[in-house]
Amino acid sequence: SAGLVVGLKLAGLPCHVVAVDVTGALNLPLQLRRLLRLLRGMQPVRRLRISEADFSVVRASQPYGIPSRAGQRAAWLSKTYEGLDLEAVYTAKAMAALIADRRTRRDHREALFWLTADTCDRSSEAAAGQPSELPSALRRYFEATSQ
Repeated sequence: SAGLVVGLKLAGLPCHVVAVDVTGALNLPLQLRRLLRLLRGMQPVRRLRISEADFSVVRASQPYGIPSRAGQRAAWLSKTYEGLDLEAVYTAKAMAALIADRRTRRDHREALFWLTADTCDRSSEAAAGQPSELPSALRRYFEATSQ
């Protein structure tokens, strides 16, 4: 979310980013400070001013890893009306937050649901792969479970 806030601000786009915290651990102001510190040597970043008017954080209704009723409804609506498959724990909760925001927002500005997860079913590709094809840093996790 921090990268999105900074990128949109650098592009000069008048956007407000609503980050949905589905883990209970999102600290967007801290992430923004860290990212800006990392990028501070870049010319356009030195002049960049980000305020709380540029972003907000919405907390999901259920704790980390637990599907919510609103998320289940959002997943059903997304699948039924848009053909978009959302998994129940994270992306469906984020969509539920977007739907709730749209229902309560008075300005009715356009909204973008930025889904950063791959929702395509990759199970057949994963089943065909072998642990030996993975980088060594990951391979050991699979080799340990097969012994």
